[in-house]
Amino acid sequence: MDRNVLHEQATALHREAAHALEGTGYRWLQGHALLGLAESRTAVGDWRGGATYLRQARPLLGTDRWMTDLRMGLVELVLSLARDERKPAIARVVALHEQAHRLGDVPAQIALHGLVTADARLGPCDGSGRGEQLAATGMRGGAVDWLTAALPEGQPLALE
Repeated sequence: MDRNVLHEQATALHREAAHALEGTGYRWLQGHALLGLAESRTAVGDWRGGATYLRQARPLLGTDRWMTDLRMGLVELVLSLARDERKPAIARVVALHEQAHRLGDVPAQIALHGLVTADARLGPCDGSGRGEQLAATGMRGGAVDWLTAALPEGQPLALE
C-alpha cells in the first residue's frame, strides 16, 4: 500500500496487525508489522514515529535476512537524511549497495542508484551503466521515492 502512496491505509493495516500479534509469540510477524509502520510513518514525514517503530521492530526481526535488512536500512537512511546527517546516510547507501551486489539483487541496486547523483559511483556501478542495467534487466520503477517523498527538497546524495 505504501508503494502506491496509500500511507494512511497502510498505517491502519500495520497497526491492526501489530496489535493483534502482541503476546501471541509470533515475534517475526509482529516485527514485520512494526517495520511496515516504520515505513508508513517515515513516508509521510513522521520521523519520530518512523524511528520509534523501527526501534521496536529491530529486536523482533533479527538480522541476516536480506530483504528485512534492506527495508530497515532504507528507513534508517531516510531518517538520517531527515536529520540532515548525510555521512551516515552515505555510509548506509554504500553498505546496502555492496550487499545488493553480493546477492545479485538488481532491483535493490536500481532503487539505491536513485538515491545518489547521476554521476556517482556506487561500487562497480557508475552513471554511464545505469541505463544499460535498466535496459538489460527490464526493470522499471525500482525506486524508493514513495519512502523519500516527505524529505525536504534537496539534492541526491553526492558520494565522495
